Amino acid sequence: MQPELSVAICTFNRAPLLRKCLDGLTEQTTQQEKLQVIVVDNNSSDDTAAVTTEYQTALPGLTYVFEEKQGLSRARNRAITEASAPIIIFIDDDAIPYADWAEKFIEAFEQFPDCAIIGGESEPMFEADRPDWLDDDLLKLYSCGLCYSDDYHRLQGKEWLVECNLGYRIESLKAAGGFSERLGRNGSLLLSGDGAVNELIAHAGGKMLYTPYAKVKHLVPTSRLSPKWIAQRKFWGGVTEGVVEEYLKEGTGETEPWRDLFLPSKIHEWEGIVNLPTDSNFKGHLTRLFNVGYLLAKTGMISI
Repeated sequence: MQPELSVAICTFNRAPLLRKCLDGLTEQTTQQEKLQVIVVDNNSSDDTAAVTTEYQTALPGLTYVFEEKQGLSRARNRAITEASAPIIIFIDDDAIPYADWAEKFIEAFEQFPDCAIIGGESEPMFEADRPDWLDDDLLKLYSCGLCYSDDYHRLQGKEWLVECNLGYRIESLKAAGGFSERLGRNGSLLLSGDGAVNELIAHAGGKMLYTPYAKVKHLVPTSRLSPKWIAQRKFWGGVTEGVVEEYLKEGTGETEPWRDLFLPSKIHEWEGIVNLPTDSNFKGHLTRLFNVGYLLAKTGMISI
């Protein structure tokens, strides 16, 4: 029996978190025979392999794959080669799916056959108290809280989907060449952009949809609940934007105009940032950091 969904978890040295994600998959309302769960071990040195083995009985469709070359995009591409279902859903190892998560993805792909990409909602699961300065807008930097609609919503303009809870018709993903291995997380580097393949799929005519019904709880660790981490995330978000524009130019032949840049008057003002003041200018500071990263990437002054 061919599974209806291939569920891919790419993981690196986070066996305790992986265990919670796998626990969530064992509790799905969808029959396990409809699911293929693929754990891509991206060269872990902990007990990821042993933890995965524990779930062979509870998850009969479980596949364990060891991918030596590190990088999230590399791991995701390996998952694509292992997938046997027509739809593949990527869930982060630090996310826990709701019990009806797989069922809701199956329903969405059946109801919207023209959609090549469908993404769900990601609710924050805070390891510590949420800081007062962390509003709903900044929460999106943790891949949480899209909240576009209470019902299905076709993406418009610059709307995007969180990559920790994202599904594809696998034929469309393969036709776009999979995930660019120049992009995406690798080690501690906060470069992102692995979801830039979505733009190539959309350029080829694939539609994108948001479903609030396929939900996960996504860990927000204490180590990231600081202005410093937010600052780093925004800076690398700018770098990512510049790199992604070049990637899309190669794939589509279209060139995005440079964004309007709101920059600090002196670059050295941003050197050695340890703590960013969470005052009324906080978001302005973050915008400047984003734009500095973008400028460095577009001018080739930062190497990836």
